[in-house]
Amino acid sequence: KQQKIIQRILTVLIAVLLIAAGWLLFHEYAERRDHQRLQNELRELYTEPPSPTPEPEPSITLPASTPTPTVMPETQLPAEPTLPTLPRILPQFDELLAINPDVVGWISIPGTAVDYPVLQTEDNVYYLDHDIYGETSRAGTLFMDYRMLLDGTDRHQIIYGHHTRDGSMFTSLMDYKDESFFNANRLIYLDQLFEKQTWEIFSAYVTSTDFYYIETRFSGDEDWLAFMETVQDRSKFNTEVTLSADDQMLTLSTCTYEFDDARFVVHARLVRDTQEGQDQDARSVIAIE
Repeated sequence: KQQKIIQRILTVLIAVLLIAAGWLLFHEYAERRDHQRLQNELRELYTEPPSPTPEPEPSITLPASTPTPTVMPETQLPAEPTLPTLPRILPQFDELLAINPDVVGWISIPGTAVDYPVLQTEDNVYYLDHDIYGETSRAGTLFMDYRMLLDGTDRHQIIYGHHTRDGSMFTSLMDYKDESFFNANRLIYLDQLFEKQTWEIFSAYVTSTDFYYIETRFSGDEDWLAFMETVQDRSKFNTEVTLSADDQMLTLSTCTYEFDDARFVVHARLVRDTQEGQDQDARSVIAIE
């Protein structure tokens, strides 16, 4: 009798465990589905609207009997002062900013699944587990380091993202551990609110958090160049890119699992020289030093 009771208890426990496991699997599947649907919706929103076709100006035909108007001598008026033209936010950001004013850009990396908005807030914690709508999300969203001013003066810009089980966010950065992939996919497109930028990857490596690769304060040009050359020397693969103190650097950071607190880091420099007359949207021909 006691053995039957034990068997019944075990049967109930197994049933409970199976139900719990099934619920967890369903919950994870539903979360991944909702996350993927959200990202697809955001990509649809992030489309550059076509330029409006200007309407032709109406033409006025004077009757034949109308006398020719007398031309009055022009009066020389003092020239009005020219006001500076303020930059216009790229129109494809309008709907995203309506969702969340923390949006500061959109990043895409050809050859990978990286094609997401970038947000920024007052810390480097909130968007680890919140999406663009402010809803709790294990995948979080990509976010810019809170120390970035994003006014063109940042020598070093840093974007963080999770390494997820569903392959989203910065999981695709793991592909840069392969040398052939690294060499074939070295461009990053980062659209910021006021301009489109192209970056060239020159370094990728696994590191511990003991190495402070997210430094943003430098004493001068020499210190800045030494820092860039240090992260270049750490790269798994040599790119033979010649760096200068005038370069700006973009760093992408995510977790990896070679050891505790391991990080996988990708560094890129801003491409300043592009083929004259190149279509900025196509961004297909890059003249790299």
